[in-house]
Amino acid sequence: MFLLHEVFDYSHAEIAAMVDISEIASRQELHRAKKHIEANKPRFEASREAHQRLLSAFMAAASRGDVDAISNVVAEDIVLYGDHGVKARGVILRPIVGRANVARFFASQVAKMPAEHGLDVEITDVNGWPALVARRGGAVAFVLNIETDGTQITTIRSLLNPEKLLLPHMT
Repeated sequence: MFLLHEVFDYSHAEIAAMVDISEIASRQELHRAKKHIEANKPRFEASREAHQRLLSAFMAAASRGDVDAISNVVAEDIVLYGDHGVKARGVILRPIVGRANVARFFASQVAKMPAEHGLDVEITDVNGWPALVARRGGAVAFVLNIETDGTQITTIRSLLNPEKLLLPHMT
């Protein structure tokens, strides 16, 4: 976003159309990029242990649908991205921005889930870092990847796209 906006002078509307996000998400990504540049520190400074700890805390909070507990592990300006491959009720069509919005989203998803949902959720490596992987009947149902700053989760990427979940590396 930074290069597209600051160097190539694209508007947020143009960037949003290019990368299939909302103008709000484009503005948020630019804001984060500027803060990162001003801070002059590495983007990913979290250790594997901190990443795992935050992911475990998030998994515990989300599994209970506990808005306050979810809010405690996510950053104020967190962004939740969804790759679901379908347009159905409850899927993420545009990035969800902000601690309260993300916490409420996960709590609402848990509230809609039947008691016997048949999901086995575990933390396992995906692309070299711990991620949440849920399986139903042995097949991968969804994957959640996170990015952290070492103290809070800054980004969540939710993958429910059935076509991508069938790839050999996901089984």
